[in-house]
Amino acid sequence: FDGEPLVDRIMPVEANELDAARLTRMLRAIGTENIICGQGQGVMERVYQVQPSVILPDINRPDRAGWDILSDLKTNATTRHIPVIIPSVEEDRTKAAALGAATYLVKPVTLADLRAALRNVFLHPNVGPFVGRQLIRHLVTGSPAPAYVDRVAAVFDDDGAGLRGNLKAVVRAVLLPS
Repeated sequence: FDGEPLVDRIMPVEANELDAARLTRMLRAIGTENIICGQGQGVMERVYQVQPSVILPDINRPDRAGWDILSDLKTNATTRHIPVIIPSVEEDRTKAAALGAATYLVKPVTLADLRAALRNVFLHPNVGPFVGRQLIRHLVTGSPAPAYVDRVAAVFDDDGAGLRGNLKAVVRAVLLPS
């Protein structure tokens, strides 16, 4: 996705086969891994299994309302950090934002819409601190100091060569003292 390494695995939760196929084509054009989840009832288990970078649950589902899926994702400590983009024919941006969605796309979604939404997710100011904190916790210590997180987040935002999201530089910042 235009050199942005964090948006690499996207999970649409889409029961409509035509919409799922369309999203698949667009996500492949962007260059991301696409993992369709057709069943609303098994979403949380599937999220735990595939650990997507972004989730796109449709709101109007026959088996489980997308609003319930969004609520479950955002109230669960393990999944609340995953950005959720709502693609739907129903336009309710206020409800989506209140439940924690990163953004909202009105169907039919275009490739340009999808690219813009993913770029907004990647450029969100919380991404650097989140990535930094997670890497520090998993690679070094479970309880990082705020200054340590801030230093690593700054490298995520700019690796010194003007590149955002350079994970090689970020890991180096995590493992090597400044």
